[in-house]
Amino acid sequence: VVMMNPVAAEIFGREALELSGEEFTAQLNLSLPNGEAVAVEDLPVQHALRGERVGGKRYTYQRADAPPINFMAYVSPLRTGEQITGAVAVWRDVTEQEQLFSQLEAERARLSTVIANAPEAIVVTDETGSIILANPVAERLYGYPIPYGKHFMERVSQRICYPDGRPYDPRELPLTRSTQNGEVVTNVEAMIELPDGNQRH
Repeated sequence: VVMMNPVAAEIFGREALELSGEEFTAQLNLSLPNGEAVAVEDLPVQHALRGERVGGKRYTYQRADAPPINFMAYVSPLRTGEQITGAVAVWRDVTEQEQLFSQLEAERARLSTVIANAPEAIVVTDETGSIILANPVAERLYGYPIPYGKHFMERVSQRICYPDGRPYDPRELPLTRSTQNGEVVTNVEAMIELPDGNQRH
């Protein structure tokens, strides 16, 4: 190791500059996402010294006195003419990013559980008005297959009507008005014509 920036020195220790390549790689305790330890000959820098490039491969660095760090490694050989004279490695710390993603996934799972078990019908759309989620109560309420991912104009197939039986223009449906016009729509009465001819209010 002949050079490292302050961030690398903080992670790997400034004493790494005093180690030989063999000594540094021997203490570089890396593992793959599945927990398998990375052998010395498979370390990213070793690949580069063989003339190979490593682009965006994930590793975990287990430090002796601190929590592990997850990295994406980008390593390239350094050449003088045709001769490989070293390697340059960029280690991008993705630990916090992965932790935030895991938290987001956990929150999404909890929200999905709440929606799925809610006693009321819940329908979720994206910003275009296309339905992306509906709970079982909503699916039973509509009586027709919910047009997931379809343009809101195709929701005419759901047979949603005004209380007097006039069919809703899909552009006037409460969900569409909310997503397209930014309206807060509450207490709107509607009627659904079911496949068997019955009506549901």
